[in-house]
Amino acid sequence: MAEKQKRPTKPHFFQPLLPGFQHQLSVPVSFYLQHLKGENPEKAVLRSPINGKLWHVKMKGRLIEDGWQEFSEEHELHVGDFCVFRYDGGFVFDVLVFDPSSCQREYSSFTVKQTPPEVKEEDIAGEEDEDEGSPRNMPKQRKT
Repeated sequence: MAEKQKRPTKPHFFQPLLPGFQHQLSVPVSFYLQHLKGENPEKAVLRSPINGKLWHVKMKGRLIEDGWQEFSEEHELHVGDFCVFRYDGGFVFDVLVFDPSSCQREYSSFTVKQTPPEVKEEDIAGEEDEDEGSPRNMPKQRKT
């Protein structure tokens, strides 16, 4: 009898950045089929340890589109870099950036936090659900 393999609780995938990555990024087929199939979200959250900022992006099938360009510009992404995405559930992805030397990118203009901020249900909700005075990409403060 074959033993059933357990799925990781926080699965990861990496994506090398190829020409044209600035406008959209594709989730690998196998990752999508194993972890996201049937969910068809319209929105996702990209979370970075840099300054605790959240980026709200739109999904179209396996494609990360609207909002990705701003994320890539702010992270100074270039062809040859690659990103590691850790799926945290609820269409929230923690993203790490590595340069062509395979070292994690350092961002001198940002303060790096040791732990990423928590994402709450209202962070994933649409813009129409947000208060007018609440900035879209402000980090949530974590109580320690």
